Amino acid sequence: MEIEVEKKAVIYTRVSSQEQVENFSLGSQKEACERLAKAQGFIVSKYFTDEGISAKKADNRPGLQEMLAYSSSSKNKVSAVIVYNFARLNRNTRDFLDVKLFLAKYGVMLFSTSEPSGTDSPVERAVQTILSAVNQLDNETKAETVKANMKKRFMDGYPLTRPRIGYKSVEINSRKEHVPDPEWFDVIKTMWLKIRDEKITLGQAKKELNSLGRRKFSTQYTSKIFASKFYCGYNISPKYGEVLGKHEPMIDLDT
Repeated sequence: MEIEVEKKAVIYTRVSSQEQVENFSLGSQKEACERLAKAQGFIVSKYFTDEGISAKKADNRPGLQEMLAYSSSSKNKVSAVIVYNFARLNRNTRDFLDVKLFLAKYGVMLFSTSEPSGTDSPVERAVQTILSAVNQLDNETKAETVKANMKKRFMDGYPLTRPRIGYKSVEINSRKEHVPDPEWFDVIKTMWLKIRDEKITLGQAKKELNSLGRRKFSTQYTSKIFASKFYCGYNISPKYGEVLGKHEPMIDLDT
């Protein structure tokens, strides 16, 4: 009489920050993977996940690294890794194939709930490679679009960075803008005027700011504040250069 050996599988799920916004939930991925596991006769022995993490670099995803280590250990007797789709593993063709080959080295099959998988036939391998290349193309196209949008935003005078002290970020007409912060705007402006008109030193400005007791101003931080043309109405970027900003200038050094 043959003794039926349990076939063990693990499930890996992942969502990036943007996918969370788009409601591509971990729960829906998990449910689909569990249905596939049941249909294939697998017992799910462990779940792994990466939440709010992109697929750019495999070594930056602790859940994926833990899954690979667990699946490759002989004591765990894992037969399969189940994902919602191959893009969950990686959107880079080479990295995806590296993961697949790594699992195959330890006799672990890769299953997708929505793409050809599970047989490792020549046709299936070709299709998976093509799908992985499409995922990479989609990812790179999105990245180029994001870069173009960021450049346009900057050239239009809107900030790409966090607000400098004296300003705060607010949403106006679905667009993030930097506006005066009532807590700090007048304080920093007063220091600018003292530096310009009374010729006080940065050391004196730092001492006065620290005397307020609201926060600690280091020499380096103070220098950065009073060397920034942002306060004169400009946005500065090492990549895109210098443009007139949409924010309200704090100081005019020409007057």
